[in-house]
Amino acid sequence: MTTTQTSLMPVDPAVSPAQASRVLAIRANLLPDEITAGRNARRTRSLLIATVLAVIAGLGGWYVYAVQNLDSATENLTSATDSVAKAQNDKKKYAGVTGIISDRDQVKADLKTLMANDLPWAKTTDTLRSTAAAANVTVKDMGANVVLDAAAPAADGKAAAATERTVAMINLTGQAPDKTDVAVFVDKLAGLKGFADPYVTSVSKNGEEKWDYALSVKVTSAALCGRFTTACAATGGN
Repeated sequence: MTTTQTSLMPVDPAVSPAQASRVLAIRANLLPDEITAGRNARRTRSLLIATVLAVIAGLGGWYVYAVQNLDSATENLTSATDSVAKAQNDKKKYAGVTGIISDRDQVKADLKTLMANDLPWAKTTDTLRSTAAAANVTVKDMGANVVLDAAAPAADGKAAAATERTVAMINLTGQAPDKTDVAVFVDKLAGLKGFADPYVTSVSKNGEEKWDYALSVKVTSAALCGRFTTACAATGGN
């Protein structure tokens, strides 16, 4: 038997023991391409399935939410319908009251039409007397003629004509200290709202050193007012 003697090579002093004992990490893809492609396909399939399931879950949640809102809306509609039906049934109980209210409104409308040419005579005569006093003349007699063929009133109770129209003619007689006072009275009448075309028919001196006068003045539609039409302006006083 032959014995072979093996001698150990000395360790390179430049290599440390840690380096000499280190095992190098070697990586290599030794799988066939078919197996790699199959794994990638399975990963893609799993991702798609997860995405589809997430979409289905979202749609399911939205469907549940929509069904809940639909049920709530249906309940509200049913409640509103019941309330309307109840109100209609209650309305029948007060048919008499609503009928009276309708009749009242109709009467008011008829009165507005009927009283469209209503003239407040007390206010008109007071205005004439106060204007005469301001002009230093007195009023003895006063007569009036109503113009019956005035423009027909509109449906709302107001005059149909857009411009002022004559609704009455007033004749005045009285005395004044002087003819100039009569002229002042005429000027004041011409400036009054609701009066137009004052005209002196006669002026004569009497034995008492005063002047008798007679004049006429038109009353226009601007002076019309009343309870059922245009409210009359306040005349003052307590």
